[in-house]
Amino acid sequence: MQHARIIIIGAGLSGLYAAHLLERLGVANVLVLEARDFIGGRIAGMPADGGSDRFDLGPAWFWPEQQSALHQLVDELGLQRFAQYDQGDMLYQRAAGEAPVRMRTYASAPPSMRLIGGMNALTDALHGTLRSTRIVTGQEVRRLRHAAEHVEVDSVDAAGAVTTWHAGHVLLALPPRLAAAGIAY
Repeated sequence: MQHARIIIIGAGLSGLYAAHLLERLGVANVLVLEARDFIGGRIAGMPADGGSDRFDLGPAWFWPEQQSALHQLVDELGLQRFAQYDQGDMLYQRAAGEAPVRMRTYASAPPSMRLIGGMNALTDALHGTLRSTRIVTGQEVRRLRHAAEHVEVDSVDAAGAVTTWHAGHVLLALPPRLAAAGIAY
C-alpha cells in the first residue's frame, strides 16, 4: 500500500495548479494520479512533425482582461505570450475527411492572447514548479473508499495491476462526468 497526505486525481491544469499551490504552502507528501501516460488533461497537445512543437487540441488562447487569475499565473510562471492573429483569412476543418474551408478571421474584443509553445507551455511550466509532489501517470482511479481515518484510492495501470493508495484527503481534479462515470464511491 502507498501513502500520501493528499492525493490529487487528474494531472490537467486544475490538478497541477492545486499541486503547485500546495507546494507553495509547504504541504508535503502530495501525490497526483493521472489515468493517461502524459500530463496536461484537456490542454494536452499533439506533437507536430516529431519535433518539440505541439498543436493545441484543447484551449488555444485566453483573455487576460476577463481571466485575471490565469493572466496572473502566466505572469508568475514567466510565460511569453502574443496576441491572437486577427488579420487575413483562416483555414477551418470540421472533420478529418473534409477539406479545409477558407474563412475570414475576426478580431476578438477584448483581445485574446496565445502562449508561445501553445497552452502546453502552461501545464509544462506548472509541472516544472513541482519539486516534492510526485506524479504517477498511467493510473486510472477506479474506486474511492472512506476508511476510519483515511481514504483508500484504488487505481489500475495498463497491465491491469491494482494499486491501493491511502490518503488523508483526496481532491478530484477531473471533469465531473468522468468522476461520476469512472469512479465507484
